[in-house]
Amino acid sequence: MSMPDGRQPAAAPPALTFKIVHVDRSKRSPIYRFDVTTTLPNFKRKRYLAVERSYLELEKLRQHLVQTYPECLIPVLPAATAHTPTSLASSNNATLVPLDGQGPTKTFNTTSYEEDALVREAIQIFLHRIVSQPILRNDYELREFVETPFAFNPATIPSGYLPVHSSFLSFGSSRRSRTNFQSQVDPSRRLMDCTPGSDEWYSVFGAQMVSFEEHLAPMRKSAARIARKRKVLAELLQDFAAKNVALSVTEPSEELSLTLRKTGNWLHRVSDIQRIQAEHGSMRFDYFLDQYTRSTETVLDAIVSRQQIYSEYDATAKRAERKKQNIMVLKSSSSIHSDRADQALDDFEQAKNDQSSKRQLIERVNNILPKDLDSFEAHRELDFMHWLKVVAKRQLEFEKQQFVEWDRLRQQLSHSPTAAERLRPRAPRQPAVTR
Repeated sequence: MSMPDGRQPAAAPPALTFKIVHVDRSKRSPIYRFDVTTTLPNFKRKRYLAVERSYLELEKLRQHLVQTYPECLIPVLPAATAHTPTSLASSNNATLVPLDGQGPTKTFNTTSYEEDALVREAIQIFLHRIVSQPILRNDYELREFVETPFAFNPATIPSGYLPVHSSFLSFGSSRRSRTNFQSQVDPSRRLMDCTPGSDEWYSVFGAQMVSFEEHLAPMRKSAARIARKRKVLAELLQDFAAKNVALSVTEPSEELSLTLRKTGNWLHRVSDIQRIQAEHGSMRFDYFLDQYTRSTETVLDAIVSRQQIYSEYDATAKRAERKKQNIMVLKSSSSIHSDRADQALDDFEQAKNDQSSKRQLIERVNNILPKDLDSFEAHRELDFMHWLKVVAKRQLEFEKQQFVEWDRLRQQLSHSPTAAERLRPRAPRQPAVTR
C-alpha cells in the first residue's frame, strides 16, 4: 500500500523479541523459559517456543558481547535475586488482596511473588535492550543462544568460565581516571551544549555520571533505613495487638473482652500488611538502585576505555614509526644481513597492522558509543519514572488495604452494643392476660 503522496512506506527493520514465560528458581542457577520471534534472515526459523537458558548462560552471553564489541555499551545483567538485608521472614505468608485485580488474591508468599515479578521484568528489559542494538542483535553467538539445543557456551568464553561480578575494565587505573572528569569540565557546562562525540562531550557525560553515582549509595542507605523503621512500626503494632488479645482473656466483661479480641485480631492483619509493605519497599528500592549503580559503573568504564584505546593507538603509531626508522637505518648500513632485514620488515608490517586495527576500533567507537550513551541517558529517565510509578502504585495498594482493614474494624465495633445501650433500663414485661 502506497502513502498519500505516492511514496512507498519504509520497510520495518528486522526484529528480534524475547518474551519470558516462566522462571524456575528451584535450581542453583535460575532457569528462564522464553519465546522468541524474529524476522532476521540469519535465523533458521521465525519463532522459537520454550527456549530454556540458565542465569549462568545469560552471564556468558553478556561476557561474550563485552569482549567482542568494545565499541558498544553492553547493558548490565540484573541480579538473579532481589533479597535484601531487611527481608522479613514473618511476612512470607500473609493475606493481602491486591486492589487492582492483579496478582494473587489469597494467602500467598509475598516475598517470592514480588521477587519473581521484579527479576523477570528486569531480565526482560536486559534482553530487549541487547536486541535493540543493531550490531548486537546480529551477533552469531546471540543466534546460537536462541537456537542451540544444548548448553550455551560461546567460543569466546573458556569452558571453565566463572562469572566475575564486576564491571567491564573496572580496575585501578579506571577508578583513578574517573576522578578526573569533574576536575576537567566547567560545572555549569551542560551535555546539550557540547558536540556529541567530542572529547568535551565525553568529559561532561562522565562528570554527570560520577555525580549521579555518588548520590546512589546514600539513596540506598536511606531506603534501607525507611524499611527498617517500617519493620519496627509493624513489630510495635503487632505487640500492641498481642496485648489487646491478652487483656481480652482476663477481662471479666464479655462485651469488652470481645471488643479487645476483635481489635487485636484486626491489628494483627494491619501489622502483617505493614511488614509486607516494608519488605516490598526495601526490595524494590535496593534492587533498582543496585542495578543503576552497576550500570553507571559500566558507562564510566566505557568512557575511560575510550581514552585508553586512544592511548593504545598512540603507542602503536610510535611503535610503527620506530620500526620504520629501523628499516631506514638498515638501508643506510653498508652490510645488511638478509635475516635482519626480513625480521625488520616483518616487525614493521606487524606494527602497521596493529596501528590499522586500533584506528578502525577508534572509528567504530566514535561512531557507535555516542549513540549507545544517548540511549542509556534516555533509558535512565524512562526507567526512573517507571520505577517510581510502580513503587507509588504498590505502596498505594498497601495503604488502601490498611484503610480497608481499619474500616472493617470500625464497622464491626459499630454493630456491638454500647455501654449506654446495655445500661438503659428495660421496660418491665407485661403479665399475660388470662381469660
